[in-house]
Amino acid sequence: MNGEVLLRKIDEIDDADILHSETMEKRKPSARRKLALWLAPVAACLCVIIGIAVFFKSAGPINTPDTHVISTVYYLNGDLYERIAGVEAVETVKEKGLATEPSDEMIGKYIGEAETVIDNAKVKVAVYEYRPLNGASVVLGKFEGDYFYLLYCNPVEGGIDIDALLEKYGMASVNDISRIEVGTQVITDSAEIAKFIGHFKTLSTEEYNELLFSGLTEEEQAELMNKLADNSADIIISGEGSDTLKLTYYPEYGIAHAANTNYLLVPEN
Repeated sequence: MNGEVLLRKIDEIDDADILHSETMEKRKPSARRKLALWLAPVAACLCVIIGIAVFFKSAGPINTPDTHVISTVYYLNGDLYERIAGVEAVETVKEKGLATEPSDEMIGKYIGEAETVIDNAKVKVAVYEYRPLNGASVVLGKFEGDYFYLLYCNPVEGGIDIDALLEKYGMASVNDISRIEVGTQVITDSAEIAKFIGHFKTLSTEEYNELLFSGLTEEEQAELMNKLADNSADIIISGEGSDTLKLTYYPEYGIAHAANTNYLLVPEN
């Protein structure tokens, strides 16, 4: 994991650097929504969680050209969402327990419009709640009759505190969290869960750099980043009816990372 890449601000990067596009061949609409997986090379993005490119064909006619260039990056209400292609899409659908043939009951209320780039032009895509999950980490985009999953990445600018991030994943309070895994350790007691979440302190970019890189040469910084990558663990937070939040954790330094934000796990005095 390259910490410098993860910490770059969106507004410092040209659209060409963060908008990866892929070509989709439109198929004839079927009698019901069907799963169509995008089989294109997987693109890298500033997202620190995996997005997926799963389209559901609608029953109605689709008046579109045969080919579209579809962006994988979507901007919704100040947040960055992503859709990627390849084998990871199938695995992510299975891992998250998402529907491969969503029913009308799974399409929730209208959230707003997400901006993206299609055929080299900026367009707006309608976005709806995905009802089986609480929160807004998994939503449904709709383009010309096709529904597709969008997965939350990070704020367009700045970071996000842990309470807001948990709410995004459907855990509006610590009472909504049923399980936390830290490496091989599992926490299920509600009091211990609350205590653990209370340890999180959001770090600014300056605080993060000061904590890790102060006084180090560029070579020493590179060595430290390699060391962090080789000695990381996962923090996995889940709740009933919520999406699963996964953070990368560097236990030697007490730092966790998710949604382009670094957190310091501050122990009790």
